[in-house]
Amino acid sequence: IFLGLVQSEAIGLELLRAGADDFLIIPTDAQWREIPLAINRALTKRERKRAQEQSVSEALHYAISLASILDSVHEGIFCFDEAGIIRVFNKHAEQIFGLDADDIIGKHFLKLLPDQVAKEVWSSLIVYKSGGLPDFIGHRHEYVGQRHNGDCFPLLLSISEAHIGSQKHFVASVEDIS
Repeated sequence: IFLGLVQSEAIGLELLRAGADDFLIIPTDAQWREIPLAINRALTKRERKRAQEQSVSEALHYAISLASILDSVHEGIFCFDEAGIIRVFNKHAEQIFGLDADDIIGKHFLKLLPDQVAKEVWSSLIVYKSGGLPDFIGHRHEYVGQRHNGDCFPLLLSISEAHIGSQKHFVASVEDIS
């Protein structure tokens, strides 16, 4: 086996023609300086990708864990944004209102209340958001709820404020008291 260390590929090809089995090009000083940078870029890129994959995996695990926790609570819980659009709806809320989460998520939470009660709750929420009715949030209030089939029933409703990033959301806990 004959191995040659050369400065260029052209010289290496001449060695191969002369009978060398292989050759290795010796990097120039400038190329030697680039090697650590290239390795660092490759590692950084790979580490970034691994960190992103891990973040997605951790976020998914967290979401599944949170959903499991919410579903284990013996109260109906749903979360809605400032516009009133439901974003989360747990299993017990499904049972109370006779609705599948997939059928109500993305819809306004007032669909869960008869019209007159819906107006009252929405008005109270608007007044709260403008600085009034501080005792509306975080306290239980008795209202009438409406199941998917139209039946009305008495319920206890408590709404709390939650900040998710820069957005304000509301978490409602409901209990059927019939």
